[in-house]
Order: sequence, then structure tokens, then C-alpha cells
Amino acid sequence: MVNKVNILLSSYNGEKYIKDQIESILAQTYSNFHLFIRDDGSKDGTKYILNEYKNNPKITVFYGDNLGFFASFLWLLNNCDQADFYAFSDQDDYWYPDKIETAINKLKNVSNQNQPLLYCCNADICDANLKLIHKGKPTKYPFSIVRTIVNGETGWGYTQVMNDRLRQFFLEKKPPEYIKVMGHDTWVHLLCLCNGTVIYDPDVHVMMRRHGNNTSRQEYHGGNIILHNFWRLREFLISDKGKDIYNEDKIFYTTFLNSISEDSKKIFYLYMNRGKRIKKVFYRKRYRDSFFDELAIRLLFLIGKM
Repeated sequence: MVNKVNILLSSYNGEKYIKDQIESILAQTYSNFHLFIRDDGSKDGTKYILNEYKNNPKITVFYGDNLGFFASFLWLLNNCDQADFYAFSDQDDYWYPDKIETAINKLKNVSNQNQPLLYCCNADICDANLKLIHKGKPTKYPFSIVRTIVNGETGWGYTQVMNDRLRQFFLEKKPPEYIKVMGHDTWVHLLCLCNGTVIYDPDVHVMMRRHGNNTSRQEYHGGNIILHNFWRLREFLISDKGKDIYNEDKIFYTTFLNSISEDSKKIFYLYMNRGKRIKKVFYRKRYRDSFFDELAIRLLFLIGKM
């Protein structure tokens, strides 16, 4: 049996790049998929572009009011047809032809298919014209609950493919629609870390396009990662972003309290509170891959900003 895959794309003012992304999806080597698009109240020409695909049997388009990307993706998860697997798609990236086929093969190789499963992969960083900024670097250290709740370390949504068990597990707890910091992809990733298996593919199967108007939270400043890192540090020192992260960690914890293990609960309890600074500063495993990020996070713990 060939497993069915639903691809979920939320669009908003994406007229410049959305056609490239749709065409890259239609060019996938894995053919048993359906693309569900929800336009989140675009005010530019996005709807006219989407209308060009109204007769394509592999695409269904919905039009709605502006909900924000978290709620828009949540709506898609709730309202698409049932499938074996589900993939998130941003409107402005570009998928290599083997993206879905590779993900499904990796997911089907897991022995226990009754648990929540999530696949994510590496990605190249490109400019607005898909010119390479830098090659994707594989994650050096394993994903963990700590790395995710502290700083959102996750497999980004545009690379994620989940099984139906994870989708059902996520939706049955009715997650809130309005989240400011953590994205839909972070919530799905974190839930799977608590209850299932996350598969990380170090190979590149996606081009992530950076153009200055991305809705995702990882926009680089003109491709300059050093400036981006200083901007992120400033967010914690001046804007107290750590408080927003803690608040949303607590929302996640409250939502899925009865669905996560006791060991996971202990991790949440430790990192949702700003006490026990020294224990966090001398945590024996890595919080982040890069030395700068690692040093910055431990400093923020020390001075009580996380």
C-alpha cells in the first residue's frame, strides 16, 4: 500500500515566492500526496496565484480571515482529510524533489509504528533568488526536551513530516490558537519528544529562502549570523524574551500535563522557574550547537534572564 501524505501550507501575502514553492511540491518524486492551502487573509496578489491551481486535482485551497500562522496551521490540521502522514510547508521555501519520499522511507523504517513519529531534515539557507548563502550544517547534538523548552531548538516546520498518531495526539488536547513565540512546529516537535520518536536527517532536502519578510522566527539579518546572534541576545537582555518563552512553556505543560511522562514533567518544572540558576548554568549537556549560543544561554541563566 502506498501511504497518503497531506501537505499543509498556510499563505499570507506570499505573491513573490509561493508559486515556486507550489511547483516544487508538485515536482515531488513521491506522488501520493494532496496539498491543502489555507490563505490567511492575504492583501496582495496571493489569492490570484492560488486561483490558477483551482482545477488541479492534487490541490485544495481554502480562504479565511487572518488568524496568524500558528492558528492557520492548526486549522489545516483540523480540517484536512485524513492521511497516513502530514507535512508542514512554508510559502516561500523550495523543496528538493526527494523531500517527501525520503521522509516517508525514514518514518516507515521505525519498528514501532503505533507511537507518535516526526521526521525533520537539514536545510540550505538561500537568498530571495534561491542563491546559496550557506550550506546546511547538521545538528551536532541530539534534540532534547531541555534544548526545545529553553530556546526552541527544533526541527523547523518546513522540514517536518509526522504520522497520523502524532497529529491525533496533538489535536485531541485542543492546543490554544494564539501563541506569540513558540510556533506550531515547536509544539509538535516537543510533544513528540515527550511521547514518541523524532527522526533527524542530516542530509539537505529543502532550501530555506531568506528575504526580509519571513514570518518564521529565524530570520537572519542580511545573512549575517553574527548580527543575528547579537539581536537574539538583546531580545533577552532588553525585551525579556525569556519571560515569553516561560509563559508558553507553561501553556504547553498545562495543555499536555496528563500526556507526558513524570521524567518530562520534572524537566519542565525545573526550566519553567527562574530559580536553581547554578544547576542550569552547569547543566552537563549542550543547550545549543554553537559556542556563542551556548555561552549566551548560560550567561542568561546566571543573571536570571532565563
